Amino acid sequence: MAQGGWNPPPGGYAPPPGGHAPPPGGFAPPPGGHGPPPGGYAPPQQHHYQPPPVSATAAQSKGFFAGLFDFSFENLVALKVIKVLYGLFLLALAGGILFGLGGAVLSIVNGQILAGLGMLVVLPVAALLYLILGRVYFELIVLAFKIAEDADEIAKNTRK
Repeated sequence: MAQGGWNPPPGGYAPPPGGHAPPPGGFAPPPGGHGPPPGGYAPPQQHHYQPPPVSATAAQSKGFFAGLFDFSFENLVALKVIKVLYGLFLLALAGGILFGLGGAVLSIVNGQILAGLGMLVVLPVAALLYLILGRVYFELIVLAFKIAEDADEIAKNTRK
């Protein structure tokens, strides 16, 4: 059997057990219906996956330190640095949560029970809000750089 295609079994079809065999004269289309396509059945065309072409900026990308000393600014380092900055943001947020929890516990121990409980209620909401806002901020920065790369590629293609 050919890969991806359909081949009839050798020797034709046997009628199913207890079923009906095809008419002796071959296939006859129903009255008013559509018969087989002229020329017979053709298996569908096979489509092969082709990976997208590598962009010019990806082909010319340099290492991090080589990009730092690139005075032509062909390679943008910010997309490499943004991952580290986001990690530092998450660490600072986790530190702030721990600091807030410690402050809430100290407030409760010092007798300010309502203030401590209020901090325990507000802290997760504030942390989630900061996480969402920080993520959106970093995504906007990355998006701006990707738009710049795409615009540069479009400009190169229109010059050709």
